[in-house]
Amino acid sequence: MNTSGRKPPRARRPCFSIALASGKGGVGKTTIAANLAMALAGFGTRVTLVDGDLSLANLDVLLGVIPERTIEHWFFGDATLDEIVVEGPRGVRVVAAGSGLQELTQLPEAAFDRLFDALACLEDPSDVLIFDNAAGIGTQVSEIAARSSRALLVTWPEPAALVDAYAALKVLARRKPELPVGLLVNGARSEQEARRVHHRLSTASERFLGRRLGLDGWVPDDRAVREAAIDQRPVLLAEPMAPSSRQIELLATHFLHYVGRPWGAAVGERWSEGTRTGEIVH
Repeated sequence: MNTSGRKPPRARRPCFSIALASGKGGVGKTTIAANLAMALAGFGTRVTLVDGDLSLANLDVLLGVIPERTIEHWFFGDATLDEIVVEGPRGVRVVAAGSGLQELTQLPEAAFDRLFDALACLEDPSDVLIFDNAAGIGTQVSEIAARSSRALLVTWPEPAALVDAYAALKVLARRKPELPVGLLVNGARSEQEARRVHHRLSTASERFLGRRLGLDGWVPDDRAVREAAIDQRPVLLAEPMAPSSRQIELLATHFLHYVGRPWGAAVGERWSEGTRTGEIVH
C-alpha cells in the first residue's frame, strides 16, 4: 500500500482540526460533522471535511455528492488527495471514504501521520479540517483524534449512548491525555437536559480520569434533521431557521476563535433578531 501519492509533497500548512467521536453509533455524529462544516463555511472559513470512517463511507451520501475517487485511491497510490477532493455545498471540500475495504481498518500508525501530512499540503489551503470518525473506540478513531487539535464527543441523552461516550472519552484520554475534548449533546429535549447529560459525564470524567469535560454545545431533537437527511441535504441548508440549525451555527462560533477568523459581524447578521436557544460553556 502506497500512502505517499504520486507527486512530491508541497509545503505543510498549519491547520486547526476537529475530530468527531461518539462511541455509540446512531447518535447523529455524521449529521453534526456535515452541518458544522456548512456553518463554518457560512462564516467565511475554508473547510475540508474528511470521512474518517475510512472503509464505510456515508458523508458523501448525506451531502449528495458523487466522488469519482475516494481515499482508498490515495492509500493505494492511484491518486493524490487533490485529485480525490470534491466540492460540496457552500464550497466545503469533501474527502470521501472507501466502502467495504477491510485493509483500511487495519492501518499502521505511520499511515495516519502521512495522511495528516498530505491533508496539510493540499493545493487549496484550509482553515479547518473536520474528521467524521467511525463509531466505536477502534484504533482508527483514537489515531485520528490524537493527531487533531481538538476532539468533539457526540452523544445522545440515553443510557447506552452515555456509557459508550464515556468509553470513548477514556480511550482518548489514554491515547493522548493532553487532547482537548468537548461534549456535544445531540437530540436533547431542552438545554436543561443537555446540561444534565454533561454533568453526568463530566463528573465521571473528573472522578475517574482526572480531567474536566467541557460542554461545547447541544442540538435539539428536531424533525427537520431527519427530513433533510432523507433529501440528502444538510439541515442547515434545507431549514436554516430550524432549532437544530441555529444551535449548530452557535456551535460553529465556538470554534471560530481557534482559527483566527473574525466572527462578530457574521454572527450579528445571523442573530440579528437576538434569538438564542442555548449557551456554550467554555
